[in-house]
Amino acid sequence: MRHITVAFAVAFLLTARLMSAQHPATPAAPRSSSRASLSGVVLDDDQLTLPSVAVTVIHAQTGAQTTTVSDADGAFAFPALQAGTYSVLAELPGFHVAEIRDVRLRRGEARSIPVSLTLEPIRQALVVIQRR
Repeated sequence: MRHITVAFAVAFLLTARLMSAQHPATPAAPRSSSRASLSGVVLDDDQLTLPSVAVTVIHAQTGAQTTTVSDADGAFAFPALQAGTYSVLAELPGFHVAEIRDVRLRRGEARSIPVSLTLEPIRQALVVIQRR
């Protein structure tokens, strides 16, 4: 009885393999990605690119944060973000922090945003000491 069961199983598997070779399965339709991407370029007041800017995205619903640094051309990218609403922060010493709120990303979307940083004013103090 056991030999018959094993023989039947082997015959079944061989038949299934032969049938799949003659009628290959139709490939599944591509699914849209559940992720989104966000990229951009950081510029200063004179529209010059700014390298080494810390760019952080904060997911509004979860609070999850991801940070990257802009490259030599001021470009940054977050290639695999969860769909949702984000705040984007850009920080570089000597510049005001830039914040962009309510950046909405949909599933499968590849979005690019401009980020502009303005110089902080130079603060100097002059202390005069009067000698007697």
